[in-house]
Amino acid sequence: MIKARERARKAAQAAQEREKDLIERATGFFAESALAESVAEEVEERIRVLREQALVEREAHLVGAAEHAQAMVDTGAAVSDVASRLELTPAALRKVLALVQNAKDDSKRSTTDQLPDQQGPGESGTDSVSAH
Repeated sequence: MIKARERARKAAQAAQEREKDLIERATGFFAESALAESVAEEVEERIRVLREQALVEREAHLVGAAEHAQAMVDTGAAVSDVASRLELTPAALRKVLALVQNAKDDSKRSTTDQLPDQQGPGESGTDSVSAH
């Protein structure tokens, strides 16, 4: 009877150790999975930032190319002649030239956005209103 109890105790202890081992491995699994998800999110964010930077850089180069085309038109050359030289249709050249105008408009807007509000006395909205 003592041997049976000893065997039962050892079997129970072995079962507990297996269960503990399984729990530890499951915990490790979930921890590693969470880290993998975190890394994936970081990579996605880096990709998003790089994509935005690339689009900004691309836009700058497109505007630069458009400025060269505008300079060609500014020499007095016909739009059709400039378009032909650049291997574009006149309609495509007009779209390119619009980039220059859009960039100028954006530049004007950003400059005026940076200026402080110029309000006269009583126009700030912070003056107290006197009661009659």
